[in-house]
Amino acid sequence: MKITMTITVKDGPPPPDIKPSDNTTGTGEHYVYVHRNTQGRIFYVGKGQRRREWSKDRDDTWKHYVKTRCDGKPTVQINGGQHMY
Repeated sequence: MKITMTITVKDGPPPPDIKPSDNTTGTGEHYVYVHRNTQGRIFYVGKGQRRREWSKDRDDTWKHYVKTRCDGKPTVQINGGQHMY
């Protein structure tokens, strides 16, 4: 399986929501999620399964960013819904 994604980052207010595509295919075992900072800006996009979006088993760069720019609690967004760590 090949997954292609294009992300464009622009100055200005963050998008209010990310909507899932209407033409999704596959088994549904994986999903795409984003982590946002306290200003609502996306700083991480990931593909996961089970509860990967909530895992803090991340590299040191992610941990430093979350600690210094997200007050230790990034917002997690999956399929258009937002949740706090």
